[in-house]
Amino acid sequence: MEKYDPRNVLDNPERDTMQAQIAAKLEEERQRRNLSNRDFVALIKSFASEKEFSYRTYYLTMRQEQNLTLATVALFARALEISVAELLLPPDVLEPSMKRLDVQQIRDNIARALNAFRSRKDMLKKDVADLIGISVVTYYK
Repeated sequence: MEKYDPRNVLDNPERDTMQAQIAAKLEEERQRRNLSNRDFVALIKSFASEKEFSYRTYYLTMRQEQNLTLATVALFARALEISVAELLLPPDVLEPSMKRLDVQQIRDNIARALNAFRSRKDMLKKDVADLIGISVVTYYK
């Protein structure tokens, strides 16, 4: 399997917007808590296993160069005691019901949306995975 390389990623304005939102929210939370970058990473790491999160992940996330998984976003949310939706969406579009969604509900919503799209376009799962720039294995998750 090919290693992730941000230079090979398809243009995806929605992902770019979400990455910018996540980085901005993390920075807002770091400043609100008056923590250095190292202390902020230590806070997040306290909710993760050693392999689950590293300073490099944080650094690349802040530079919007990290291809974040939903599990990593959920880790940020857990550590900061906010919802996953609050990390993914700007406050002006965030509805109260969205704050209550857990990771599995978000995955289910994404799966339903992708399956509906795939059905409408009469596409194979592999083709949808290629179109949105993820591996087939990730698509099946």
